[in-house]
Parts: sequence; structure tokens; C-alpha cells
Amino acid sequence: LPTAARLPVDVTDRDVNGIKIAGMPQLDLLGRARFEESDATTPLSSVTLLLRQLDWYQREFSPRFSLHADGALAWRNAECGEYVLRVEPEADVYLKSLTMGSRPVEGARLDLRNGAPGELEIVLATGTGEVTGAVRWPDVVPGAPPVLLRASRAILVSPDGPTANTGARSVEIDAAGQFHFRFVPPGRWLLFVSPGFDEGLWQNAEFVKQIASRGAAVDLPKRGSAHAEAVPLTAEDIDRAVEKVRP
Repeated sequence: LPTAARLPVDVTDRDVNGIKIAGMPQLDLLGRARFEESDATTPLSSVTLLLRQLDWYQREFSPRFSLHADGALAWRNAECGEYVLRVEPEADVYLKSLTMGSRPVEGARLDLRNGAPGELEIVLATGTGEVTGAVRWPDVVPGAPPVLLRASRAILVSPDGPTANTGARSVEIDAAGQFHFRFVPPGRWLLFVSPGFDEGLWQNAEFVKQIASRGAAVDLPKRGSAHAEAVPLTAEDIDRAVEKVRP
């Protein structure tokens, strides 16, 4: 049976009648994961995966699940849609590559709107690093207002597509304006300080492109560390970027 459905409707100066909505069927997503390194010591059963729904205008459906000891996974009775596969940043593990039905999946973005075209093969790797940072307040702000610090979040997001490795993530900022991200996959990232964190919004590639110039670029080597400072965004900055991508 369908579990969800949607259809855009334009309401003008007359009634809209006779609308028919095609239901979205369920699917079973099967696959297997393995480590790129033959000497990896992390148990596959300790890895947590997240299927993050990309359409942030509809209700969120983003289940988390763990792998079996042999790397097998089964996601049954799932909703059709577009998702991105993430590895939760809980240990020194990140997503190296992903194929579905023997075809590479760019940016770990899964198009499941018409069902699953094959099984997933997930290749994991170790060698994550750390990103530390600080809030850089504009000259017009004499110091860091404590109340603003408590409300703000540091955000790390990929500039390349909807996720790259593990997608948007956020951490708290301490009273001194410092923050620390652990288990970050190697690669290029953008760092922001934002008044709050809406994960669905920051997972949207078009939104990130619109606001990218306000972030600090971070290049993280494998098993390395990096430090950067970011100027706080305002609520108006967020609203302007949202307006440019809202349908």
C-alpha cells in the first residue's frame, strides 16, 4: 500500500476539484558493506547508517540502521523518493564509494523514486580527521555576545553536491567561541556559524551554493587536522538564500 503522496496545487480565484494523487509505493533496499582496507579493525556491526531524505519541503523520513556483522543491510517497506546515504560520525569510519545495481552513485545520492534498481555495495574507509574553529566576529561587534553564542551552531558541509561523504553536521560553540568537529572525512568542506541548524536545509545543495561565499573553506587531509574561523551568519542571510531556491 502507498505510504505517502504529494502533488503541487495552484489555488487562484476558483475552486480546485477532482484532484487525483498517485500514491508512492514502498520498496525493499538490500545491500552489503565492506571496508576498503583489509586490515580494518572496526566491526561492521558498529557502523550506523542514515538514509537522509533530500526533499526538505515534505515531511522527513530518514531512518537510521546498523549493519549486520557480515556487512549485510536490509531496509524494508521504505518510501520511494530521493535519499542520500550517510555514515553517522560516531567513529573513524566514512563512506568511500557507493554503487547500486553495479553502477556508481555520485555523491551517495540514491534516486529511489521508482524503486531500487539493484542492490547497494557500500565501501567504507578509515582515516578521518578533526576540524577545529572559532567565531570571528565582525569589527562592528565588540566581542562575542554570550546569548548569541548559546543560540548559534558551527556547521560543516560539503560544497560538492548534496553530501559528498557524511553531509551537513553541526556542533555547539563554547563560551569562548570555539568548536570542534571529530571524525570528519578527508576532503574539502565549508564552515559556517549559523543562528541554529536545520539539517534538511543545509543538506540542500542549491541552498549551500547560494550561501557558499559566506563560509570558510577547509581542506582536510586524511588522518589530518585543520583550523578555520567563520563570521556568523544572520537570520536575514539564511532567508535570502532560501528565497533564491524556494520553488
